[in-house]
Amino acid sequence: MQVTEPSTLAPPLTPAPPVPFVASQDARPEPGPPMPGPLSKRIRHGWILEVLGVGVWCFLYETVRNLVMGTASDAMRNAKSLTAIEKFIGIYHEREVQQFFTNWPAVIAFWNFYYDTAHFLVPLSIAIFLYIKFPARYVLMRNTFFILLLGIGQLAWLAFPINPPKFMPEKYGFVDTQVEYFNLGPQKAFAYGPDGEPAEEVVAAVGNLYGGLPSHHVSWAMFSVLALWPVVRRKWVKALLVSHLVLTMIAITVTGNHRFIDFAGSVVEVAIAYFLAKMLEQVLARRRRRRTLALT
Repeated sequence: MQVTEPSTLAPPLTPAPPVPFVASQDARPEPGPPMPGPLSKRIRHGWILEVLGVGVWCFLYETVRNLVMGTASDAMRNAKSLTAIEKFIGIYHEREVQQFFTNWPAVIAFWNFYYDTAHFLVPLSIAIFLYIKFPARYVLMRNTFFILLLGIGQLAWLAFPINPPKFMPEKYGFVDTQVEYFNLGPQKAFAYGPDGEPAEEVVAAVGNLYGGLPSHHVSWAMFSVLALWPVVRRKWVKALLVSHLVLTMIAITVTGNHRFIDFAGSVVEVAIAYFLAKMLEQVLARRRRRRTLALT
């Protein structure tokens, strides 16, 4: 006879009734890290405040730039010293570069145009692009730019005023291309007043005549390359950035506004400004982290 063993299966479990969830009155979402980017992006139409802030900083730059202009005698003495240094190390060729182009007025007009326009339009375009697409990068480079405006350059111009090549005595062979050739706007020919200093109308039209080392045209062009290089991938964009830097160097030489040795001052200035802005960014990042931890 076959014996059937009793089943060892456990009886089915009856599901427990659901426990209603009662939200605590003290519950709140955990705070996250602050959004990167300028504070102006956190408010409606905040870009207007950003524009106003940059405008005020630029106004201060122009004001201080004119206040630190040195004397004509100091500027001439320092210019002769730089000329001697360039001759000693074999890079005194600015006059040859300028004279190479003076037989083509249309080409000189191009260099005048580039000197007067690209210096402003390229950094402005990059700032708008970074503000929209890369706000965190924008903040770093904006702070770098602010340090450039009211930092190393102003101190160097105060301590070491320099006569630009185009304002050197006639025997040096330079031409003020912005006066002698086509230019966007009227230019005041350089002239001295009765006191041996530049005429008031020249200073009023041009500003600081002796802010040569570092060259802010070159500094701003280097700044433009530094600002955009890490965030663009297309090779043609990077080629344009490098081209702008090279064209700026040629333009300031052809127009007689700077010497080759001024380029070195720009490298130092941009490096220091970027380093200080990076340090500021790290300090602010640590401060934000501490605030976030305090809220958790």
